[in-house]
Amino acid sequence: MEKEMYMPIRAHPYEHQRRAFAFAYKVLGIDDPKTAGGGVALLLEMWCGKSLIAVAIAGILYQRGLISRVLIVAPLSVLGVWEDEFERFADFPFELTILRGGSAKKRETLEKVKQAEEGPLQIVVNNYEST
Repeated sequence: MEKEMYMPIRAHPYEHQRRAFAFAYKVLGIDDPKTAGGGVALLLEMWCGKSLIAVAIAGILYQRGLISRVLIVAPLSVLGVWEDEFERFADFPFELTILRGGSAKKRETLEKVKQAEEGPLQIVVNNYEST
Protein backbone atom coordinates (compact mmCIF):
# COMPACT_ATOMS: atom_id res chain seq x y z
CA MET A 1 0.00 0.00 0.00
CA GLU A 2 1.33 3.41 -1.01
CA LYS A 3 1.92 5.94 1.78
CA GLU A 4 -0.34 9.00 1.56
CA MET A 5 1.59 12.23 0.98
CA TYR A 6 1.33 15.05 3.48
CA MET A 7 -0.63 17.98 2.06
CA PRO A 8 -0.56 21.15 4.23
CA ILE A 9 -4.30 21.77 3.96
CA ARG A 10 -7.32 21.70 6.27
CA ALA A 11 -9.43 19.37 4.16
CA HIS A 12 -9.65 15.76 3.16
CA PRO A 13 -8.74 15.72 -0.55
CA TYR A 14 -10.29 13.41 -3.10
CA GLU A 15 -8.14 10.75 -4.74
CA HIS A 16 -7.70 12.76 -7.96
CA GLN A 17 -6.49 15.73 -5.89
CA ARG A 18 -3.99 13.56 -4.02
CA ARG A 19 -2.70 12.16 -7.32
CA ALA A 20 -2.38 15.64 -8.86
CA PHE A 21 -0.52 16.86 -5.77
CA ALA A 22 1.83 13.84 -5.86
CA PHE A 23 2.48 14.46 -9.57
CA ALA A 24 3.30 18.15 -8.98
CA TYR A 25 5.43 17.23 -5.95
CA LYS A 26 7.52 14.89 -8.11
CA VAL A 27 7.76 17.15 -11.17
CA LEU A 28 8.75 20.16 -9.06
CA GLY A 29 11.50 18.10 -7.42
CA ILE A 30 10.41 19.01 -3.90
CA ASP A 31 12.36 16.13 -2.34
CA ASP A 32 15.06 15.98 -5.01
CA PRO A 33 15.80 19.22 -6.90
CA LYS A 34 17.85 17.25 -9.47
CA THR A 35 14.56 15.78 -10.76
CA ALA A 36 12.79 19.13 -11.06
CA GLY A 37 10.98 19.56 -14.35
CA GLY A 38 10.37 23.31 -14.20
CA GLY A 39 6.64 23.68 -13.71
CA VAL A 40 3.25 22.07 -13.53
CA ALA A 41 -0.13 22.85 -15.08
CA LEU A 42 -3.28 21.70 -13.29
CA LEU A 43 -5.50 20.74 -16.22
CA LEU A 44 -8.64 19.62 -14.45
CA GLU A 45 -12.23 20.46 -15.26
CA MET A 46 -14.09 23.20 -13.39
CA TRP A 47 -15.11 22.30 -9.85
CA CYS A 48 -12.51 19.51 -9.54
CA GLY A 49 -10.50 21.26 -6.84
CA LYS A 50 -7.58 22.90 -8.65
CA SER A 51 -7.47 25.66 -6.05
CA LEU A 52 -7.12 23.18 -3.19
CA ILE A 53 -4.24 21.48 -5.03
CA ALA A 54 -2.58 24.83 -5.76
CA VAL A 55 -2.87 25.86 -2.09
CA ALA A 56 -1.31 22.54 -1.04
CA ILE A 57 1.55 22.90 -3.55
CA ALA A 58 2.25 26.48 -2.42
CA GLY A 59 2.17 25.31 1.19
CA ILE A 60 4.60 22.42 0.79
CA LEU A 61 7.01 24.58 -1.22
CA TYR A 62 6.85 27.23 1.52
CA GLN A 63 7.26 24.72 4.35
CA ARG A 64 10.33 23.22 2.66
CA GLY A 65 11.87 26.69 2.35
CA LEU A 66 11.77 26.61 -1.45
CA ILE A 67 9.58 29.71 -1.86
CA SER A 68 8.64 32.76 0.18
CA ARG A 69 6.30 34.45 -2.32
CA VAL A 70 3.60 33.41 -4.79
CA LEU A 71 1.99 35.36 -7.63
CA ILE A 72 -1.47 34.26 -8.72
CA VAL A 73 -2.79 35.69 -11.98
CA ALA A 74 -6.53 35.23 -12.44
CA PRO A 75 -9.60 36.77 -14.05
CA LEU A 76 -10.84 39.89 -12.27
CA SER A 77 -14.07 38.13 -11.33
CA VAL A 78 -12.32 35.51 -9.18
CA LEU A 79 -9.60 37.51 -7.39
CA GLY A 80 -11.49 37.38 -4.10
CA VAL A 81 -12.07 33.65 -4.47
CA TRP A 82 -8.33 33.06 -3.97
CA GLU A 83 -8.51 34.84 -0.63
CA ASP A 84 -11.42 32.60 0.39
CA GLU A 85 -9.64 29.44 -0.81
CA PHE A 86 -6.45 30.16 1.14
CA GLU A 87 -8.45 31.04 4.26
CA ARG A 88 -10.45 27.84 3.91
CA PHE A 89 -7.69 25.38 3.04
CA ALA A 90 -4.20 26.62 3.97
CA ASP A 91 -2.68 24.91 6.99
CA PHE A 92 0.37 27.16 7.02
CA PRO A 93 0.94 30.86 7.72
CA PHE A 94 0.33 33.25 4.83
CA GLU A 95 -0.46 36.87 3.99
CA LEU A 96 -2.54 37.38 0.87
CA THR A 97 -2.71 40.69 -0.97
CA ILE A 98 -5.03 41.43 -3.87
CA LEU A 99 -3.59 44.12 -6.12
CA ARG A 100 -6.11 46.91 -6.57
CA GLY A 101 -6.08 50.40 -8.02
CA GLY A 102 -3.94 51.91 -10.74
CA SER A 103 -0.41 51.00 -11.74
CA ALA A 104 1.24 53.29 -9.20
CA LYS A 105 -0.85 51.86 -6.33
CA LYS A 106 -0.07 48.30 -7.43
CA ARG A 107 3.68 49.04 -7.64
CA GLU A 108 3.56 50.54 -4.15
CA THR A 109 1.75 47.44 -2.81
CA LEU A 110 4.25 45.11 -4.51
CA GLU A 111 7.17 47.00 -2.95
CA LYS A 112 5.67 46.47 0.51
CA VAL A 113 5.26 42.75 -0.17
CA LYS A 114 8.80 42.55 -1.56
CA GLN A 115 10.22 44.14 1.59
CA ALA A 116 8.36 41.85 3.97
CA GLU A 117 10.68 40.12 6.41
CA GLU A 118 10.88 36.38 6.75
CA GLY A 119 7.61 35.05 7.97
CA PRO A 120 4.39 33.83 6.43
CA LEU A 121 4.14 32.97 2.75
CA GLN A 122 3.48 36.20 0.83
CA ILE A 123 0.76 35.73 -1.80
CA VAL A 124 -0.10 38.39 -4.35
CA VAL A 125 -3.19 38.04 -6.54
CA ASN A 126 -3.50 40.11 -9.69
CA ASN A 127 -5.87 40.13 -12.65
CA TYR A 128 -4.87 39.08 -16.18
CA GLU A 129 -5.48 42.48 -17.66
CA SER A 130 -3.10 44.25 -15.28
CA THR A 131 -0.40 41.68 -15.62
